[in-house]
Amino acid sequence: WVACGEAPPLGPVAGQVGPLSAGHPLLVSLRNLRRWYATPGMGEWLHGLRLFSLAMNGYSLAEGRALVEKNCAGLVEAGLLTPPEEGR
Repeated sequence: WVACGEAPPLGPVAGQVGPLSAGHPLLVSLRNLRRWYATPGMGEWLHGLRLFSLAMNGYSLAEGRALVEKNCAGLVEAGLLTPPEEGR
């Protein structure tokens, strides 16, 4: 690829930079994170992990949950996520 002056193609998981959609890895991760926070014991365990980015950056458990909810609400409003009560 280098000899041709072109970069190698990225795989579907290796850095998708296209527009956001419901299947985009960032949105899938956010939906998963919301579900994990909502599962009794799982949210607390996840947030307590030393390398979990929200905890590592000083967010409390309540702040982490609120941030996830705020992001989900904004993406629902933008039409990129289905409201949680609709099962997605």
